[in-house]
Amino acid sequence: TMGVSDLDFNLALYRDAMGLTHEARYPLSDSLRQAWNLPDSASGEIVELSRGGYPVGRVRLATFSGLEQAVVRSHSDDSSTDVGPKAIDFYVRDPITHAMAIVERLGLKARSAPVTHRLGTFVSEELTYIGPDQSSILLMVGHVHSPADLRPSWTEGDFSEVATISLVTGDMSETRRFYADTLGME
Repeated sequence: TMGVSDLDFNLALYRDAMGLTHEARYPLSDSLRQAWNLPDSASGEIVELSRGGYPVGRVRLATFSGLEQAVVRSHSDDSSTDVGPKAIDFYVRDPITHAMAIVERLGLKARSAPVTHRLGTFVSEELTYIGPDQSSILLMVGHVHSPADLRPSWTEGDFSEVATISLVTGDMSETRRFYADTLGME
């Protein structure tokens, strides 16, 4: 879930340009308002997007009224080691320049040129964009990746579902303990 200041621009990016499927649009419910600890006066709208109905890697956009707007992390002037959400990552098809042209038509600015890196047997090409509300969007071509990393049925569109979300942590042991022991991730 991402809080956004301009729902229409985010839909132009994620739905129209990146080709995610519009799954649902609904007003902020009382139960979400309570779960997110929002005041009773808050109102809002939620839009859920997927890659062709795929149940994992969805994007949920939330816009609010009656609340002070704040940017959690400004990717235009952060350090690469600042703690917090670093990027929402999407696989794209080779050549990466095709996906770059799609997002750049909407005015997104790349933070760097595409970089190819090797980690063991994996080879990726990626770059990060400053997206709406200073969010960071990473585009990645998995040139040599494990078949388990790439969903084989991803056949439609130029962009995958959300592949990963990168987080920078100040305490790797505590973070790993939370995701593994508390949430049960491997």
